[in-house]
Amino acid sequence: MAARAFAESHGVAEHAARFGRAALVARDPSRAEMVTELDVDERRALVYERDHKWHGPAMLWYSIAMCACRAATQGWDQTGANGANLSFPQEFGLTGKGRDEWVVGIINAIIFLTAGLIGAFIVDPLNHYLGRRGEIFITACCLTATPIGSAFATSWEGLFVARFVMGIGIGAKNATVPIY
Repeated sequence: MAARAFAESHGVAEHAARFGRAALVARDPSRAEMVTELDVDERRALVYERDHKWHGPAMLWYSIAMCACRAATQGWDQTGANGANLSFPQEFGLTGKGRDEWVVGIINAIIFLTAGLIGAFIVDPLNHYLGRRGEIFITACCLTATPIGSAFATSWEGLFVARFVMGIGIGAKNATVPIY
């Protein structure tokens, strides 16, 4: 009864019987094969789902792999950047007092600031003009080059620029890859 009301209230009244059968299965999934209201094809599909939990369309697995790569790339970029936080102040002669304290802080924060304030807002134009694949390629190149640029930075200004660009790449990538 509740399943029928749900279907009707959401504008899919023509599927009310299917919602009712689904509710019966959801009530006790371990006894799904015993639900007499199910037809043979529905029972077969439920048995297949139970016995083949990891089966899915190729595009599903492709999407999962792309999201995993995106997460790994971001994790690598952020971990590498955070690891450098321990040594770059001494390398660039920043004492950690007064103005230098602010310089270290902005170098640490700039990745996240540019990701949210620039990268997230340029996603739409990048996707429009380059397409999603083009945008992903550009941000992948950006996120490959910027850690290398950070490693070869000879001043805090150079490190700041590399992290600035890295943040833009992270922000743009984060908004595209999960929905591609």
